[in-house]
Amino acid sequence: VTILYLVNMSLTDKQKAFFARKMKTAFVKLDVNKAGYLSIEDYQELTKRFIEYGKLSKEDEQRIQKAMEDVCISIGMSEGVKLTPEQYLSGIIEMPVEERKIMAKSLLSQWFDVVDTNGDGVISPQEFAVYFKIMGIDESATQASFDLIDTNHDGIISRDEFVAAGEDFFIGVEETSGGTLFYGPLVD
Repeated sequence: VTILYLVNMSLTDKQKAFFARKMKTAFVKLDVNKAGYLSIEDYQELTKRFIEYGKLSKEDEQRIQKAMEDVCISIGMSEGVKLTPEQYLSGIIEMPVEERKIMAKSLLSQWFDVVDTNGDGVISPQEFAVYFKIMGIDESATQASFDLIDTNHDGIISRDEFVAAGEDFFIGVEETSGGTLFYGPLVD
């Protein structure tokens, strides 16, 4: 699948609307406290949920906390920072493509470490289901999303598969792209 990028190219209105819809979906899922903006509190709540739902050992709890802190640092999220949906979307669109790709790979690799609650280097269907539950994504969408991300169909999601799907979600503009369901069904 060829991925089209938002910078340095002409996009159709349909592609622009599709990309905006994906970013709105991500924003809605990441705004876990439903305050209408993204803040450090959202990421702290996600961390708390991963620890609670994942039934983690103390070592895994610390690993998850560190991975989530790394995500926050990477996106400039700190106390007092509040990103509106418009700021979130414009920040992504305005970022140069190569910089966006580098940041996406780094962040998604860190996010993989959060979702891989047992630290075995892959995401199982059970870990993915917990991830969807934590993110507030309809559990009925779990299998379709998992199957789309598990491109080699071996029943687990590798770091490469996860990062590629997430990168496609945050960069691609085609409705047929592989990362479309990264955060579950798209919101309207």
